[in-house]
Amino acid sequence: MHRDNPVRMWALIEETVLARPVGSPTTMREQLEHLDQYTVHRGTVTVQVIPAAAGPHPLLLGGPADVLRYTQCALDDRLVVRGLHAEAATLTDDLDAVRTYQAAMDITATIASPPTTRITAP
Repeated sequence: MHRDNPVRMWALIEETVLARPVGSPTTMREQLEHLDQYTVHRGTVTVQVIPAAAGPHPLLLGGPADVLRYTQCALDDRLVVRGLHAEAATLTDDLDAVRTYQAAMDITATIASPPTTRITAP
């Protein structure tokens, strides 16, 4: 990887997911503290939390998905939609599908907290 063009990640995470207890209270606290680092020291990772009070949002019914964007002009963007089983993931470069998810992500990002909003334990 070239240092002038690092991989970037933008994550939209539902507040309810962050509040769901998985592991010990110590583990939960450490995980939230780790995520919070990205709200303070923003670099190549952006984290936004979708508040529970926001209600339904465009990504809610789609399930977990990733949009892979490439800087090389010869490579089209890709959409990865994941299911319950690893082999259930779908990868597509269908432009309509990719644009639909990108639009849903953009809309959802506007209702999510700004990327600089601190992530704290519930």
